[in-house]
Amino acid sequence: MHGCSAHDTDRRRSVVIERMLDRLAGFATTRPRTVLIFFCALALIGVRAFTVPLDFSFAGLMNREHPEVARYFAASERYGLGGTLLVVIEGSEEDLDAGILELRRALDDLEQVRSVQTTPPGDWLLANSIWLVEPDVFEEWMDLAAGPADATDSRALIRKLDAYALRGAPPAPRGARLLTIVMAQDTFELALDSTDFPMIRRVVRETLAPLDLSARFAGMPAIVTQEQEATLVRMRALAPLSLILVIAVMWTVERRTLVLASLAVPMLLSLACTLGLIAGATGRLTLMESIFGVLVFGLGIDYAIHLLVRLREEHSRGLDFRASLHRAVLGTGRSIVTGAVTTAGAFGILIFAPDPVFHRLGLSGAIGLSLCLVFMMAMLPALWVIIEARSPTPDAVPVRPSRSGFGRIAAACSRRPVVALAIEGLDVIRVIRD
Repeated sequence: MHGCSAHDTDRRRSVVIERMLDRLAGFATTRPRTVLIFFCALALIGVRAFTVPLDFSFAGLMNREHPEVARYFAASERYGLGGTLLVVIEGSEEDLDAGILELRRALDDLEQVRSVQTTPPGDWLLANSIWLVEPDVFEEWMDLAAGPADATDSRALIRKLDAYALRGAPPAPRGARLLTIVMAQDTFELALDSTDFPMIRRVVRETLAPLDLSARFAGMPAIVTQEQEATLVRMRALAPLSLILVIAVMWTVERRTLVLASLAVPMLLSLACTLGLIAGATGRLTLMESIFGVLVFGLGIDYAIHLLVRLREEHSRGLDFRASLHRAVLGTGRSIVTGAVTTAGAFGILIFAPDPVFHRLGLSGAIGLSLCLVFMMAMLPALWVIIEARSPTPDAVPVRPSRSGFGRIAAACSRRPVVALAIEGLDVIRVIRD
């Protein structure tokens, strides 16, 4: 009895989805311009995104009210923890002092720089003396730490360390100097496209170049910026390649340029609408919302491929374009809706997470995927009907059974499922061991 009840419930849900898709497909194919006007007007919500602050820093994803996070930023404000930049300057010994003097003058004029230190202060030397003392003092320190407590030896060591701190840093190696720059802002509070460190780096190199001196950078600002620059270099190479591959895949399904271009319209409008809703709900936009566009792009292409392939299959059976499109929406719509709602629901659970990163990820995912589904399922049929009126689809070619390599592999796996699963299991075990 329970099984029958569950089956009836699933059947009713399926009927509801089919009716909804039938009405949506019917309206989009008979009144395409009305559908386009409605969703274009709905996307005007995205204007709200231009009226709120944009925070593309890592600090924008942190809970500043958390005690530990608040303590870090308080300490960073006081000591410049996340903005300490170490610069090793190398070159001729005769030119180093003049270079340091010119460099300090140039850096003092930058608003991105809080302070410049050429010699570490005494308290810093004392706190880090274990890394800086002479070998004999270090050995004495280690013997005292490993052996029994001895007040006399302890006092003697403290006197040596105090004298060392008062004496200042050991003589710098010939041909090198260390410069400590404290930036005005913590690295976590800088946006990904911030020019603070690149500006400091450029001033340092331009100032030292006439003196034939070179500079190398270390510290969190340099590491973060260099990693970002390396990532952007790869993205510049991979982004066009991925776009070419996507277009190549879509080209095998649809050759008309207008149809391919139409895929971007609902994706862009749904993204704009998503950003507007999130901006209105939270009062700001962060790094998480900017990354979310990649997910919308991937899922939008997935929805479009399903619809296009099914449309070609229906059209190849001799149906006219509108009837083929209507059947394509009904045939693929249920699986698309089910998958999208499930994924959006999984993201929606993250809205209740206390961590700001997961909270905003859940908010972006739940709203963005839901809107992407609605925009794609409604606008694509409407756009394709308008395009069909201007540029009719070529005569349909009957679908023939595929003889591709993928088809042969799929057929072999279906004939020998146990063998296929065993091979996959061995591959999983190999990956786990590696």
